[in-house]
Amino acid sequence: PGRLQSIPGAGLGLAIAKEIIERYGGTIALENRAGGGLSQRVAFRAVS
Repeated sequence: PGRLQSIPGAGLGLAIAKEIIERYGGTIALENRAGGGLSQRVAFRAVS
């Protein structure tokens, strides 16, 4: 079993993060990495 399977939780963290990021005009992207792992990118527009 993977590590995440052993950590208890409701599984809402990513959904909550996505909602907050999008409300502030940002984006979130997740991508599986070859050989295991996950790449995450969060971006917000710069305010001048």
